[in-house]
Amino acid sequence: MTEEEMERYVKENFLKDAISSIKEHGRYWNSSIPRTLTSALSQQLEHAGFNVTVWEIPPQWEHVFYLQEDTSTKYRDLIMNIAEQRYSLMENGTSESLLPK
Repeated sequence: MTEEEMERYVKENFLKDAISSIKEHGRYWNSSIPRTLTSALSQQLEHAGFNVTVWEIPPQWEHVFYLQEDTSTKYRDLIMNIAEQRYSLMENGTSESLLPK
């Protein structure tokens, strides 16, 4: 996939939800985005005015995109707690739309 194709795919499939989630929650969780597209989404978010950090976080190894201004240890601990909650709920069959953000 070329860079232009990746950019188009990210815009069509992830960007709108990512912007909405970042505006509402300060972060965007994605359990399905391929690693090869995370930098393309980060770049598109930056073009939209959101400077983000991406973390592929255990135990589910989801990607979470969050604002660079929120890189404190306390915030990273919060993200880790959310990741553990999300994993537990996913294991119990909870719908993606009901997972904590």
